[in-house]
Amino acid sequence: MKTRLLARRYAKAVIGNTKKDNYQNLLQECKELRYIFLSNEALIQKLRSKFVKQRKKKEILDLIVEQTESGSMWNGFFSTILQKKREVLIVPILDEVEQMLYNSLNTVKMRLFFAREQKSETVEMIKKHYEQELGKKIIIESSYDESIIGGFVAIVGNTHIDGSVKHNLDIFKKSQVV
Repeated sequence: MKTRLLARRYAKAVIGNTKKDNYQNLLQECKELRYIFLSNEALIQKLRSKFVKQRKKKEILDLIVEQTESGSMWNGFFSTILQKKREVLIVPILDEVEQMLYNSLNTVKMRLFFAREQKSETVEMIKKHYEQELGKKIIIESSYDESIIGGFVAIVGNTHIDGSVKHNLDIFKKSQVV
């Protein structure tokens, strides 16, 4: 809980240092930075290590953001994070920034899980249905999980929609137990 509150506070500061007409760009940079951090465990370990000097951490982060349009803002942000020794908050802050930007753009992210690859028409049909249902634009992130057998599982914020064959079979099994 404390991590999320701190992350939200830093996220507000990041967004506060960005003009509204640059939100779309900031969102893209945030996604790219998040991907870099989440896909590179060695990077995370270096940033969290007490044995790596702050100067070296700063150099690493400067290299990561040097090609971004908002590089100077990110440099200031990361300098503050390093100074306060809150490197562990980088990914949660990026998550909060992304969520806040989606909210300001009347958009939500939907994570869709399928048993196997789906036709783009199927994904688009699900997207349109939930856009009408929620009254917001939806950004789809889809992946595959063979354990669901068929159908799909969708996660939008804290809402979990389970339309999988596995889920329906589990419900059926429970209803048959005497």
